[in-house]
Amino acid sequence: MTTIRLLRWSLSLALGIPAVSLAASARHVPLVALGVVEAVGAILLQPRRTRVYGASLLLASLLGASAFHALAGETPPAAFLVYVAAIAVVARPC
Repeated sequence: MTTIRLLRWSLSLALGIPAVSLAASARHVPLVALGVVEAVGAILLQPRRTRVYGASLLLASLLGASAFHALAGETPPAAFLVYVAAIAVVARPC
């Protein structure tokens, strides 16, 4: 398995599993929507033909999550910056 492929799978699992959990357990529609967008993005990140769409959805979900954190008076997790950088690396054309 190549390094980029391993990174892509790691991203899909690290972002997708909590997203499904959020979508299933959230009580507010915006949080459910955020979880669904992130989960779909994690899935679409895998196939080559949909990789750019998946990356776009993941970036949008991280932006949305950052907004939710900011509205709650919290600083968004620094890990979001690492996710953004990794998404940019794996979304490049092969």
